[in-house]
Amino acid sequence: MDIASSWPPSRGTIVLPPGAAHFPERFGLLTIILLGEFVASVMRGIESQMGWSLLAASAAVLSLALGFALWSCYSDGATGWETRHMRTNKHVVQLRIWIALHFLLFLGIGILGVGARHGIALPPGGSFGATEQWLICFAGAGIMLVIMGIAATSERHISPRNSWVWLAQVAIAIFILSLGLLASRIIATALLLVLFFCFVGQTALLLINQRAHGRIAEI
Repeated sequence: MDIASSWPPSRGTIVLPPGAAHFPERFGLLTIILLGEFVASVMRGIESQMGWSLLAASAAVLSLALGFALWSCYSDGATGWETRHMRTNKHVVQLRIWIALHFLLFLGIGILGVGARHGIALPPGGSFGATEQWLICFAGAGIMLVIMGIAATSERHISPRNSWVWLAQVAIAIFILSLGLLASRIIATALLLVLFFCFVGQTALLLINQRAHGRIAEI
């Protein structure tokens, strides 16, 4: 009902706008719940381990770190929690894109959580199957592109001078997708490590863009 009420013609949404913090609070809460399920999935994977080796423990720690990196990328990097005031038609369009992207984000987090659970449950040094590898890589690259889209709807990120920031994120997403070709050639722990560093890198790029935009706004 909340989403339907935000979808009338733009003029109607501007005349009777939703609260500026209404959708960010609710979708932010849903994101936290999904990431909580991600952590719960990781814990179930830990429970399934009969014995612990260095690689098995590393997969568990990296899976948890990946969950925290996703949250940091969403909240700190993309400022997904930013309040949204409906002043112009552009703001209405941005809100609609922002809402649609969140459903893709939730789907990607769910797939990645299941993948992390399977990665922990694998024998030490084990690899994902070809289908699992592709699903995890699609989910990882998809989440990265979705977070880019969420950031692009934020007033903190609108800066035409930093096109390299967006190109770098697309390059990272393509790199993640290309890892699907390495099924059985890269161990699950290594894949989780690469995903973790990719999302840390995206967070850093988005923070750089925020600061650059802040300096431009001051000028």
